[in-house]
Amino acid sequence: MLGGSPRAIGSTTRATAKLGEPLSEPDPAAPIPVPGRKSVQDYIDETPRWPDGTAAASVPLTRMQLRIWGLAAAGKFFEGMIVFMTGVALPLIAAEFDMNAVQRGIVGAASLFGILVGALALGSASRSAAITRPPI
Repeated sequence: MLGGSPRAIGSTTRATAKLGEPLSEPDPAAPIPVPGRKSVQDYIDETPRWPDGTAAASVPLTRMQLRIWGLAAAGKFFEGMIVFMTGVALPLIAAEFDMNAVQRGIVGAASLFGILVGALALGSASRSAAITRPPI
């Protein structure tokens, strides 16, 4: 959680306590936690706490948050690299195969279409794997 008051994951308390005070007031709108199961969003929203339940003064990223950030950054990096490489190679490919504007457009769009298909296929595959596998 960026900004705002700290809130424990799976907590059924309102985030109204000051830094250093435990949270105690029940929140009827809070979701009921499932023991042993954390969603990706739970890992993203995780706030570090001391053993006595008070919020930490600073909010560094947890290992899981760093992993999620790294995977997202790597995906954007490789997407950009593919689009860049297509842009660099396209004039050479067009000259070699004597391509017109429509053919160059199809070749340029093919990499973007491949990114779309890969994101749809691997995104749904990872979601189904996450449902069937035990939580991290």
